[in-house]
Amino acid sequence: MSKSKFVIEDLEWAQQLEREYEEYIASCEEMVDYDLDDERLTTPEDDTLSGQPFCGCTTCYTREQLFFLIPRILEAYKQGKLSIEE
Repeated sequence: MSKSKFVIEDLEWAQQLEREYEEYIASCEEMVDYDLDDERLTTPEDDTLSGQPFCGCTTCYTREQLFFLIPRILEAYKQGKLSIEE
């Protein structure tokens, strides 16, 4: 199996992705303390990209990371913002 590596072609895009990812995960972490009795709030599922509740477990982190990163990485690849070297 050959070793491939991602090459970031657009550093500004990568930095923005990192900031947005950190903000998204922080918003997910806020859901852990969600008050189900507060009717003024939306449900936690409405606020995750996956549409699933976020409890803070490893599975939730992995699921939300994938839902956040995969579409953005694929789009960036199509736009030439990152490439793959083999």
